[in-house]
Amino acid sequence: MNKSQKHNTSGISNIPGDAHLLRLLMDHIPYSIFFKDKKSRFTKINKVCAEKFGLSDPKEAIGKTDFDIFDSVHAQEAYKDEQRMMKTGEPITGKIEKESFPGDEKTVYWTTTNKFPLYDEEGNIVGTFGSTRDITEQKSAQVALFESEKKYRNIFENIQDVIYRTDKDGIVTEISPSIEKYSGYKRKNIIGSQVLDFYYHSEDREKLVAMLREKGEVTDFVVRLKTADNRLVYTSVNAYFLKNENGEPLGVEGIMRDITARKFAEDKLRESDETLKKLSEQVPGLIFQFQQFPDGRSSMPFASIGSSDIFGLSPNEVTEDASKAFQNIHKDDIAKTMQSIQASYETMADWIMDFRVLLPKLGLRWLRGNSRPEKQADGSVIWHGYISDITESKQKEKELTETFHLLSDQNSRLLNFAHIVSHNLRNHAGSIQTILSLYEEVDNTEDEKTVLLELLNIASTRLNESIHDLNEIIDSQEKVDKGLENIDFQSKFEKVKEILSSNIKLNKVTIKDSIPDGLKIYYNSAYLESILLNLISNAIKYRHPERDPIVSIDVTESNDQIKLTVSDNGVGIDLDKYGEKLFGMYNTFHGNKNAKGIGLYITKNQVESLGGEINVESTPDKGTIFYVIFKKTQESESCTQLF
Repeated sequence: MNKSQKHNTSGISNIPGDAHLLRLLMDHIPYSIFFKDKKSRFTKINKVCAEKFGLSDPKEAIGKTDFDIFDSVHAQEAYKDEQRMMKTGEPITGKIEKESFPGDEKTVYWTTTNKFPLYDEEGNIVGTFGSTRDITEQKSAQVALFESEKKYRNIFENIQDVIYRTDKDGIVTEISPSIEKYSGYKRKNIIGSQVLDFYYHSEDREKLVAMLREKGEVTDFVVRLKTADNRLVYTSVNAYFLKNENGEPLGVEGIMRDITARKFAEDKLRESDETLKKLSEQVPGLIFQFQQFPDGRSSMPFASIGSSDIFGLSPNEVTEDASKAFQNIHKDDIAKTMQSIQASYETMADWIMDFRVLLPKLGLRWLRGNSRPEKQADGSVIWHGYISDITESKQKEKELTETFHLLSDQNSRLLNFAHIVSHNLRNHAGSIQTILSLYEEVDNTEDEKTVLLELLNIASTRLNESIHDLNEIIDSQEKVDKGLENIDFQSKFEKVKEILSSNIKLNKVTIKDSIPDGLKIYYNSAYLESILLNLISNAIKYRHPERDPIVSIDVTESNDQIKLTVSDNGVGIDLDKYGEKLFGMYNTFHGNKNAKGIGLYITKNQVESLGGEINVESTPDKGTIFYVIFKKTQESESCTQLF
């Protein structure tokens, strides 16, 4: 080809109005059109190409290369193609290319590209030009079709069941390789054969075809086929008619499954059904066989007449579909019941379950199921078992549990009451003993003896009041609402001070209190007195030997609680060492011979029994702070019986 010829084939430069025609092509052809110089730099592109490059104006591409637009792999390949083409003059047509852009390498675009050498007026190659067409959707469809065909072929060649197809005359046109394991026949010998040749009884084929003609398809249709060694195989068939656009039959396509083991098992069960049925009618509850298949279906090959009482269903209603029995299981028990069955299916462990049913006539009933699973040849599991109505025993169990809790609660309150008696009365007795010992001192003046006698009278009076309060608790055991009452906090505190007056005076104790005027608490009087008495007497008992004891009682009130704070400047407690044992029974920490180790135990039980809480802070050699939170209650609320 000479230069003149090259010029004539290079484009439209000699055609009148060629600039106009070029502009029309650039503006209206739905492909990317581009021109490049000898260094593969863009000299002109159309709008479609600019949009593809993500440019707002085609002029922005001038001077750029593919390396500025695409990823390096595609850009390098395009550059090599163009340089080779400019050397040889050979165009590139219909090349399928994969494109991706920097920053979006995961998104792939497929195009078909045509490139040509660009000649000047003298026939010299001065660059290249070409066009690309987006074929991403077409390519994706091809890939999807290929993957789909590959997937189908993989399923077809590896499925355990048998997939087959026949023409309208009953000739086998396709069958999966699994037929060789299924029947012993070679696949190549079956294709092209008459399907009727493989039926053990021809009437099965006739019934199958008749049902296909009637309904267009069949599901789980049982036929009897024969193997290469003439054995009978029970087969479940799912099939449908293949038809043309006019609805005319072209053949049959279907899938077959060997259910011989299942059929033999069913026959065996059926043989013993009558004998078992007669025996089971004499037994209360439900004797059953429950069968679950790998595909999730379930049945009750055998159910005694007791199914009417247990599930509200007759035996015939659950023979083929056991799921009907599940419909009456209580909504709160259905999930765990189904999970227990599935767990037994997977592990072959005995199925043992208590669950509830809601029956139309009998209402809510408790049932207990107990059965043993047995694996079948077809992969299903059959449970042989018994379900009984345990509603009455459940009720008795509930009553027994309630009685047990009641007795435990009564015993706990009785023990707490005994602790109050022994501990509180010991405080009173100790006060009286202290006063008497002071009274017997020989150097007492008459005035001092008079004061001591007054203190003895007060102690005696408080002892009688405590005994009276304890009697009140006993009397309230049948009228539990009298266990709580409105108590003036300040008055109760003053009473406790009087009880401890001898100890306070003897040990030179300074008592400070901050109690809101008129503050009342709805509480058990004996409990409140015991709590105050224990905390204040402990503060005195564990006073520091080198300083006079100071005990502070602060009470604050909020919307839902009353907070009592009892602090002292005593010897303190090492909480790191004794914190976990502080409120335990018979635990003592200072070697005090008078300590019994039950005061704080009683206090904690009394506080918590009425919904409160008690906490402690302490520093050895500096003092202790007890915090008691009383939960506010209303007089109208029912009160817990104290013992």
